[in-house]
Amino acid sequence: MNMKPLDLLFAPRSIALIGASPKDGSLGKALMKNIIDGGYEGTIFSVNPKYAELLGPPYHPTIKTLPSVPDLAILCTPATLVPALIADIGKKGTKVAVVISAGFGEGGEEGIHLQDAMLEAAKIHGVRIIGPNCLGIINTHVKLNATFSTLSPKKGSVAFITQSGALLVSMMEWAHTQEMGFSKLVSVGGMSDLHFADFLKYLEDDPETNAIILYIEAITDAARFLSIAKETVVKKPVAVMKSGRFKGAAKAVRSHSGALAGSDAVYEAAFRQAGLCRLYELQDVYDLFLTMSHLQKLKGDKLAILTNGGGLGILATDALIATGRELSSLSSSTINKLNIVLPPTWSQGNPVDIIGDAPPERYASALKILMDDPSLHAILLIHCPTSLSPAEQVFEILNETIHTWKRPRPDIFMVSLQQNVKKKILTQFVQNKIPIYPTPERAVGAFSNILRCESEARFIDKSPLKPIKVEAKVTKILKQLVKKQDQEWLDHHVNQEILSSYDIPVIRTEFASSPSEAKLVSQKMMFPVVLKIASEDIIHKSDIGGVILNLTNSEEVEKAAKKMLSVIAIHNPKARIDGFIMQPMIPLDHGFELFLGGVQDKTFGPVVIFGAGGKAVEVINDKALALAPLSHKSAMDLIEKTKIYNQLKGYRDQPPIPLDQLIECLIKISYVLVNHSEIAELDINPLLTDSKRILVLDSRMRLTLPST
Repeated sequence: MNMKPLDLLFAPRSIALIGASPKDGSLGKALMKNIIDGGYEGTIFSVNPKYAELLGPPYHPTIKTLPSVPDLAILCTPATLVPALIADIGKKGTKVAVVISAGFGEGGEEGIHLQDAMLEAAKIHGVRIIGPNCLGIINTHVKLNATFSTLSPKKGSVAFITQSGALLVSMMEWAHTQEMGFSKLVSVGGMSDLHFADFLKYLEDDPETNAIILYIEAITDAARFLSIAKETVVKKPVAVMKSGRFKGAAKAVRSHSGALAGSDAVYEAAFRQAGLCRLYELQDVYDLFLTMSHLQKLKGDKLAILTNGGGLGILATDALIATGRELSSLSSSTINKLNIVLPPTWSQGNPVDIIGDAPPERYASALKILMDDPSLHAILLIHCPTSLSPAEQVFEILNETIHTWKRPRPDIFMVSLQQNVKKKILTQFVQNKIPIYPTPERAVGAFSNILRCESEARFIDKSPLKPIKVEAKVTKILKQLVKKQDQEWLDHHVNQEILSSYDIPVIRTEFASSPSEAKLVSQKMMFPVVLKIASEDIIHKSDIGGVILNLTNSEEVEKAAKKMLSVIAIHNPKARIDGFIMQPMIPLDHGFELFLGGVQDKTFGPVVIFGAGGKAVEVINDKALALAPLSHKSAMDLIEKTKIYNQLKGYRDQPPIPLDQLIECLIKISYVLVNHSEIAELDINPLLTDSKRILVLDSRMRLTLPST
């Protein structure tokens, strides 16, 4: 049977451990011990010339001397030996290798050369590589633990793929304390060859995996990753934790787009568009893993809380409301049934507070009534141990009640204030598919996150794109400017010409090279006018007096231009002044200043930014990002994610803006970025909009020059 590389990786019939060793404290021995102790049932070849003569079989001196072709090779040798060894296993016929060894891409120039040599050998012989510098891989369903960790996890249904070996160990340790297991674990290491996309594609159809959690530091081949992620989340929930949220936050940038589109903000937008549920804290990863292990798909979001502590029920309710959700109302039938089994002092609603003196039997009676309510999708059980309500007895009767329930029931979550739950009780909860948490907030967070996983997947934008053709005129302009290599920031009139070529409405603009010329030119305009400085060296004009509003005659224009030059000479004496820009003064009655922008992200390509505009755009920081190109739906989603959207759609005496025009403008901007990758950054600020129109008042564009 012709097996694919990842089939051979996760279910190898034979393994060659290259660098195997009997020496205590060595990687070779740790790996061999885990493979054997984990119960692997295939053939194991130990390859190490150092021990072949001393110890004899089962050690082999070289790969060539192996009696058959191993499905999987695991390398834990010095990095300098790896390229030749990859060539040897390729010649032997092995198609997949896990390179545990470090000292490659992370090891400086010499390491990069070694990695290139390794990949070249792999390419020649058709070998796929996991790593290098990784912890290894685990498939509990075939009893394969090919890592140097200290634990062998139990069999489970959640896969965990991570760039951090330390986090892999952390997850395994925590899962062990919860009596939980995994389906697959992969430490991807340096991702020199196989990437997250490859493993997502494999796990998408893996019958042993019902949910997937990723820990990501960086993505390679972003387009393929996002495409495969969109396919995978339709079949099973996928959550992702991305580290490095605040890296480089303090770096100075010269455009609003550069300031607003930080690296992490782009990742956030990419994950959202791919339907991935993002997590931010390691605790969230633990808790969602626990939920996914028991409940891969929830019945719904209608939640009831059953507790013997009113304060705990309120904390859980607060946590739920903070996620944007609400408690379910109890039916009159359910309340009447609870009145029969509960004391008169019970809460008479949701949360169902059965009072602190509740014995175990009262818990069980109330739980049966809630489980019998078809309108409820989930129940959160909260228990605070007291002398009248000892934890072990309550857990025993709850587990028995749930285990013997014969009809369909809601999903159940448990919160125990007794931190050290006995292993026997914990095992019963596992068997009944009930996740157990130490606090109400963590239980509610896990409940909300798995609902969010399902929601993100449902709302992936599948609407068709309507591509906007490349404007040859713009291509010609940009090609000439890039060839000159003498102008990074485009002149205002060039910005306008580019936007106009894509039918984006721009305000009439006049240019003058001096104050006296500004006076003459303004006489041909309708007053009042706005005067702006034209200078490639001055990005934020308003900051240094480079914008003067509401000039009512030509004398005021000339006077303002002279004043502007003197002020700028003080604040930025080295700035090159090209002249002055004049535009009609547009009243802002019942209108808004918006921001549209874009950047070319190194990982994901063109990104569109939208939000509230004006001078305080970065202070307000009301923005949303989306990967380009935009469809009508994704453009509308982008607008809806901002706070200013609630104003744009109209309120009280404020009429709504023409959203269709704004959506069309966003789509066109997205294609300006897609069609012309030479445009590194684009700012439109402000974009003026009222109840009838949208109009670009100011714009900036930066070219990516070959030398920049």
